[in-house]
Amino acid sequence: KPEAQAGDFEATFGCSDPAFSIINSDEVKLQVKILDAERNIASPEDLRLAAQYPVGHFKLTNDIDMSGENFDGIGSEAQPFIGSFDGQGHKIKNITRRPSGKKTGALINVSKGATITGVGLENVDIENIDQDIAGLVAYSQNDNISLCYVTGRIKGNDHVGAITGASHGSTIKNCYVNATVETAAYQAGGITGTADATVFENCYVAGSVTSSTQATEWFYRAGGIIGLTDGPDCTLTGIVSLASVSSPVSGKFLSMADNASCALTAFTNCLYDEGNEAVSRNEESAATNAYELSDSYKDSPRKKAEDAR
Repeated sequence: KPEAQAGDFEATFGCSDPAFSIINSDEVKLQVKILDAERNIASPEDLRLAAQYPVGHFKLTNDIDMSGENFDGIGSEAQPFIGSFDGQGHKIKNITRRPSGKKTGALINVSKGATITGVGLENVDIENIDQDIAGLVAYSQNDNISLCYVTGRIKGNDHVGAITGASHGSTIKNCYVNATVETAAYQAGGITGTADATVFENCYVAGSVTSSTQATEWFYRAGGIIGLTDGPDCTLTGIVSLASVSSPVSGKFLSMADNASCALTAFTNCLYDEGNEAVSRNEESAATNAYELSDSYKDSPRKKAEDAR
């Protein structure tokens, strides 16, 4: 039996897909090696197969129309997507999903340490009443996402975004969004609903970002780029916010940071549409995590309306 090499990982699932090599078996735990061979995706059937076996190096070789096709998304909490997904400039159109449960994306549900590039998602329509809902990746951890775009409609209840629902330690570069992003309650953002330790660079967002709740409490939040930073070390560089934003607490870039340690680390060369000013609301002024009302930028993701943060 060959020894496991760097790049191997352990998982508690088994499959007969030829893209996997079973290296060793010990107490029902299989060691699976990610093969260097590419797995081409040219049809809806190929995309469904990728969802069944969410490990490897995938390449889109055609535009794909998912109209009328059942698709459960790639990866899950138990079996996150690991590897790479290269769209090669192709697009996937008309993914419609009405899933239940957390962490559901139009394309990828959960990914960890993946590289996702060159993918266009057009006219997505995803709606879920739960948390971590997105167009591209619902729950992204330590991923590199670049040269991707999303159009369509994304609706959830919490942590809702067009590129990611929640981003932890990921990098999002050279992407754009022209979509309707809506939360029925909490944290929605044009790119991501929530973020920590995430790099945002050279992206733009158009369309709308909305919290549709009729309540006015401070924890109902929507941001043109990020709904909420819930951890430290997020940076925005070269970001353009063109989306209309509507929520009890809103900002053209960032609605709110969870506390002072979650303030943006860098905010550089970012632009917004002056004709679509976000409204600053002060219901949260008595809250311990409402430091955005401070006059100091270091403690303030959005100081005042004219800053349009």
